[in-house]
Amino acid sequence: MVLKLTLLPDLLKPKVTKIKYLPMKDDLNQLVKKLIGVNYNTTKAKVSIGFDGYTDLIQKVVLSNNGSNVNYYSSLEDIGRHIMATAGKSAQLELVTSITKAGGNAPIMANAMGALGVSNYCFGTMGVPEIHPVFKEMNSNCTLLSFGSPAQTNALEFDDGKLILSEVSTFENITLKKIIKEKGEGYFKEPFLQSEMIAMVDWCNMPACTTLWKELHEFILKHQIKPSLFFFDIADPSKKSATEIKEVLQVISLFSNIGSTIFGMNENEVVKVYHALTGNDTPPASLEVAAQFIFDKMDVHKLLVHPTSYSFLVSKTGIIKREGKLIKFPKLLTGGGDNLNAGFCFGLLNGFTDEECLLIGMATSGAYVQNGYSPDIDELIAFLETE
Repeated sequence: MVLKLTLLPDLLKPKVTKIKYLPMKDDLNQLVKKLIGVNYNTTKAKVSIGFDGYTDLIQKVVLSNNGSNVNYYSSLEDIGRHIMATAGKSAQLELVTSITKAGGNAPIMANAMGALGVSNYCFGTMGVPEIHPVFKEMNSNCTLLSFGSPAQTNALEFDDGKLILSEVSTFENITLKKIIKEKGEGYFKEPFLQSEMIAMVDWCNMPACTTLWKELHEFILKHQIKPSLFFFDIADPSKKSATEIKEVLQVISLFSNIGSTIFGMNENEVVKVYHALTGNDTPPASLEVAAQFIFDKMDVHKLLVHPTSYSFLVSKTGIIKREGKLIKFPKLLTGGGDNLNAGFCFGLLNGFTDEECLLIGMATSGAYVQNGYSPDIDELIAFLETE
């Protein structure tokens, strides 16, 4: 599969696209009825998700501490100004850890799908020879298959966003060949054969991930594994070159010959990939234009984009856009996108429409950010019904 990257001048112009916009309340009652009708003891479909794993320290940055009262930096802008003011000097930042939890795109997505009743296999770096204790707290619907030690993330959270500091040396040289040499082919083959969907995430932090995904494509073809769905999320590609980004988009496109392929991105990721494909830093006319441009250059069935307060889906029929609910005082930001992915994929696996899947994804993410943990279906419904 070769990406369609002939960038003639007319292809860089904003493309007029059919956009179907639906407010959050549209058809909400019907969606709730359908969710109530889902057998949420366990969704029949199984899922395989990989291939990372972190211990996450969720932290606040101290602004002032007089011994009895502690105040924290509330915004990235405030902490940014403070750091800039220390240039050429030195400074210390005091951190307070509020939560230590299982982290990584794969474990967080797997745990969220487990909470919604989807039985899954989670592959990743969750501890060897024993699973690290934080991962043992994941939902019982998750079967953990670990092949390495976890990376570590310090997630500095603010009211307006988060700053993720990660030590990821454990991911170096992770390839399918190395894992199979240690674990055997059945380690992947048996779970994949049982899975209706295979999700591959966190490309940006795994140096050999493009090779890993390419090897998995060959492995799936070799063993005639035919899941209905593939889901991809590359995470923030800021540290990757344009060449590396184009290469991984080619690899993702390969999977469309096997099953329906969905590529998920947040706002920042869309812009970074758009710039990599166009070869310049000219801002896109809109996020929708950039996403449509990426979709047209790839061979995927759906492109899922999730900014903060809404989400939209690009497909051959146009763009579906749904309004979301902004959480003013989040309890937990790290993992919000993974929960959105989980909710969206839960919807697909249970036969919901694309419009409904967008809303389920945003509600799963919103409930997680608001409550500090992934919702089950009752909690998802409660979030949807709350103003």
